[in-house]
Amino acid sequence: MTASRAKGFSLLELILVLLISAVLLVAWLGLLTGIWGQANRQQQLHTQAQLFYQLAFWLARDLERSGESGHWRWHWQEDCVLYAEHGVRLRQGTLQWRPQDRGCEDSGWIALHDVNGFQLNQFVIQSLPQQQAMLRLSATYGGRNWEWRYLLAAPVVLEP
Repeated sequence: MTASRAKGFSLLELILVLLISAVLLVAWLGLLTGIWGQANRQQQLHTQAQLFYQLAFWLARDLERSGESGHWRWHWQEDCVLYAEHGVRLRQGTLQWRPQDRGCEDSGWIALHDVNGFQLNQFVIQSLPQQQAMLRLSATYGGRNWEWRYLLAAPVVLEP
């Protein structure tokens, strides 16, 4: 063994090992960042889907609760329903709720979900035979479409 070899690595060997380590580290970080980004997008998609279905179920229950107190005559306009002392309307991709007596075109409505999340495309209460009604909501987020339908449990009269 030579005297220079007994002392350790040469400068060239050290630079080569550091270069290979740096390339592998950059590749590994790129891979991990991609995997993390994919997982984050999936989590956001599932969160928005859950928020959409929670909102739809809340609306169905609120409509049914108004009927329990005898308010089954609702005033329906396109994308807006007034029931009991409340109302719900669809404006610019968000579902809005009114806490007190207001018309569909009045101000003072409160957004029920974040506009930066899912966008509601459709809000319909459809009359069915025998005074039944179907609540339909559809939304879009991240290229995915969701639709929710709910048959309301009691007789409903929709008035213009």
